[in-house]
Amino acid sequence: MNNQERYELLLDSNLLRDNEDQIVGAYIIFKDVTNLRSLEAQVQRSDRLAMIGQIAAGTAHEIRNPLTSIKGFLQVLKKTFESKDMAKEQGYIDVMLDEINRVNELVNEFLLLGKPKNVLLQKIDVSTVIKGILPIINNEAILHKVHMNYEESSGLPPVIADQELLKQVFLNICKNGIEALTDGGTLTIVERLDPDGRFVNIEVHDTGPGIPVYVIDKIFDPFFTTKEEGTGLGLSVCQRIIHDMGGHIRVSSKGYGTTFTVSIPCT
Repeated sequence: MNNQERYELLLDSNLLRDNEDQIVGAYIIFKDVTNLRSLEAQVQRSDRLAMIGQIAAGTAHEIRNPLTSIKGFLQVLKKTFESKDMAKEQGYIDVMLDEINRVNELVNEFLLLGKPKNVLLQKIDVSTVIKGILPIINNEAILHKVHMNYEESSGLPPVIADQELLKQVFLNICKNGIEALTDGGTLTIVERLDPDGRFVNIEVHDTGPGIPVYVIDKIFDPFFTTKEEGTGLGLSVCQRIIHDMGGHIRVSSKGYGTTFTVSIPCT
């Protein structure tokens, strides 16, 4: 560790001997292999995503077909119970329908993780996208007693992206940030242009407890989650969506607060 930055080093050491084989010294060489390890992790993650995509494509319809039938019959039963004023049984049906909807959402995440559907890349104003979902984020923040700031940047160039998929990414990251603030706090969304002018960066910062060092390398892995009811697919899906648009997501956490930076290529 150096100033809260983590590095992975390859160490080599040996003795130095003279012509008479007497030890006259020693050397230690440190080689920074952080980027190499990061690349290896990305390759492994891509392999896992590809495997999950194949599984999802092969099983999604097999799962959805019986779910559709079950949901349809449950809705018929619910109407029957309503007509006979059977409130208790209606409650059971509502619970089952909610669980079926959860399974359907999970199948959708599987499919999106494997291969994003109907990606429509076009020129988009990021500020317009964020303003469109601000009411949803505000409502979520109010429910968790979280204060929200939005710092708009004027004159940003348009980006090349899919508007609906971008909404999904920002909603997911903001929701994670709000849920991390268990005792209230502040969520801040900041827009800025990358110094080299190639990307528009959207930073989502929360004032929560931060992400532990031993966890931060795993948060984009499929099925890794610290939530009791989480699927561990949300951030994996977000990363896949942004990568397919030619951008990237970075995360930094220094013991207090966490910042997710979504970089999207400009025109």
